[in-house]
Amino acid sequence: MSAHGIFIRKVGAKSTLYYLAIFLLAFFTAINILYSQSFPALLYEVQEGNTSATISYLEKIPNTRLQKLVVRALQQDGNTAVLEGLQQKDRGVDVQIQQLSQSVLSHPQSPELYYNLSLLYSQKGMTAQAAENMQKAQGFDPELK
Repeated sequence: MSAHGIFIRKVGAKSTLYYLAIFLLAFFTAINILYSQSFPALLYEVQEGNTSATISYLEKIPNTRLQKLVVRALQQDGNTAVLEGLQQKDRGVDVQIQQLSQSVLSHPQSPELYYNLSLLYSQKGMTAQAAENMQKAQGFDPELK
């Protein structure tokens, strides 16, 4: 009989299940630790109520149902700091769009301007304008993606 067989006979079936349970517990604990370490630090700051982190998070999920739900909850809670920060950032994008649009008028064959304008429209959730400007940029430089 092998050494393994003798070990199983001496330890018994009940102990084998015990060791299997300990192994599974350790395995799932290790998986949980690895997963929790990969959780973005930004979300921890959002949970702690950091205003700038909340604004940054909401900017990363523009025009989604989740963003709309969070904004609605912020409005109901009266959290004006985050809402004002979002509006200020949105106004900044509007100003950038306006400035780039004026630059496009003076340099109508610049693919970089159309490309950057498409990125700003995309950030704002205006997909039709973003696609239109991307097509114009690719018309001047087909290698743009």
